[in-house]
Amino acid sequence: MMSFSPPPPPPPPRPPPVQIASRLPSEPPSSVPHARIRFRSVELGQFERRFRPGDPPAVLFDFLDSEGFPQEEHKVLSSWPRRDVSGSRRC
Repeated sequence: MMSFSPPPPPPPPRPPPVQIASRLPSEPPSSVPHARIRFRSVELGQFERRFRPGDPPAVLFDFLDSEGFPQEEHKVLSSWPRRDVSGSRRC
């Protein structure tokens, strides 16, 4: 006798970029310790943002989502050593 389990439920819908942006912490001023991350994209060229040292990687990914770069459609790569860090969202 075979038994089948129902398919898993679909993932919840992504919140709109405006809602994601509203939950982001403010960008720290350059006068306090921070990490400056530079992003490159075909659509926008180069842009950067400052993050606090204690910000979890999820803040970076939420920032990118709020800018129109959802993780499901884009990769996050470190430049040196070159590697895909897209899976680091929950660290």
